[in-house]
Amino acid sequence: MKPLENYFNDRPLQSDAEALSDRKLDFESDRNEVNNLVMNLVIKYLASYLEVAQADIVAMRRDIHRAITRRKSFPADLLIVRQYGADMIGEGSDDFPVRCLADSRQTAAIFKEIAFNEHFKANGRFVGIDWGSGTGILTLAMAIAARRAEVSERLSVGIDLRERAARHSRRVLKQALGSNEAQVICNNILKSRILPDLLKKHPIHFWVSETISRTTPPIDLKRRDFGFTHREIMYRDKNEASDDPFPEFLGKTMNVLPDFLDRVRKGEVAMFPDIANRLYHPHKERSLLTLKTGLKTPLRLQDIGREFDAYEDLGEDPKRWGDK
Repeated sequence: MKPLENYFNDRPLQSDAEALSDRKLDFESDRNEVNNLVMNLVIKYLASYLEVAQADIVAMRRDIHRAITRRKSFPADLLIVRQYGADMIGEGSDDFPVRCLADSRQTAAIFKEIAFNEHFKANGRFVGIDWGSGTGILTLAMAIAARRAEVSERLSVGIDLRERAARHSRRVLKQALGSNEAQVICNNILKSRILPDLLKKHPIHFWVSETISRTTPPIDLKRRDFGFTHREIMYRDKNEASDDPFPEFLGKTMNVLPDFLDRVRKGEVAMFPDIANRLYHPHKERSLLTLKTGLKTPLRLQDIGREFDAYEDLGEDPKRWGDK
């Protein structure tokens, strides 16, 4: 086990983002260095999001645990997700996004997959959108991917329903990137026109929506209804996306951009999770995800992050997609 003290540093978050933005850094040949940097950044991002001091690792671990525990007393986030189409957009608990971020091994694996993705053609201007951005950690990963591609004009946009998460992620993204590379919008993606409006306004180069779960059903991309049964459609309409809005975000994107999946397959637009190139196979409990920067083998969602098993983490439970 690699102790936290062996890979965590007390440099500013901006320095870590700059280190990962170095195009010379290769996730294959420099795997150990990359994994150290990514795990370090994920934990530092969490501490910064929770406004926890980082100079003393023992105190940082304790204070992070306390901050996460306090959030569990906020209104149930699952209720907010299941009422995703409610007219009221309030503060909202950020308990669930914070617990996902604190699942540092899985977060690190996903972050690396996005940050080191080069399968987009930006031509001097980059726009990435993270639908359901939560704490904003993957919005940062998109920004690093754009930097690594040496794109001169860069904008990474995160969108989330929870005002609390949007407010804190704006602050931390500014710490990591400065003022102009990222923005976070608080909006209800399923009830407003934010998705079509953004896609019509910006030529998109990266599409991220880590809103999948172990309840996401199989998706047949050849059918407009994705092959959902009438009962499934009625259930999802009634519960307004339940706890896996990925099919809704994808469907709305395809309605606005009919050639979206073709562009992903051609390497013009990057996508995570990449269902277009069969790197993601949704099938509820049997869902599989392949990370090209990781072990390169299809893994169950709960096994994502296995590459980082040797790293000591913060020990927070429950995990994003359940225990191994």
